[in-house]
Amino acid sequence: MRYLHFIQADLRDCVFSGCDFSKSELTAAVLDGSKFVKANFQKADLSECEAREADFTGASFVGAKFYRAELFGSSFKEAHLNAAWMHGTDLRGSDLSGAWFGPGEPSGTTVFKGTKVLECRVVGAGGWVKGTIDIGTEDDPRIVSGPELAEWFHGNGAPDVKIAAGT
Repeated sequence: MRYLHFIQADLRDCVFSGCDFSKSELTAAVLDGSKFVKANFQKADLSECEAREADFTGASFVGAKFYRAELFGSSFKEAHLNAAWMHGTDLRGSDLSGAWFGPGEPSGTTVFKGTKVLECRVVGAGGWVKGTIDIGTEDDPRIVSGPELAEWFHGNGAPDVKIAAGT
């Protein structure tokens, strides 16, 4: 599955557990309800994909790109999101319990930019993040960064998440 193009592919309700999607392009793919347990998405492009209620437990997203991805209600338990880029991504209702956001150097920090996290679980998550998240509702968005970002993670059971400088 490495280096393949799944642009606008309909892959809903499929099982890809353990598969290697390194450097693959899944732009605008529909992955709703699919299972990707312990799959590898290193440097994959998941921009504008729909992966509602998908299972990415233990998957690796090192250097992956999630531009405006719809990941509502998905499981990222114990996933590795080192250097992942989440611009406008919808993680509402998702489970990131135990997720690892990478080491503190710039090339390893997970970057959020307006990422929606309402009702997102992050208990036990750790590592470094930077940027902004939206902790509000559709009708009343609330963008936080810096100390408020740290406070949100700590208040939701992830005291080991550290905030890197910059946005």
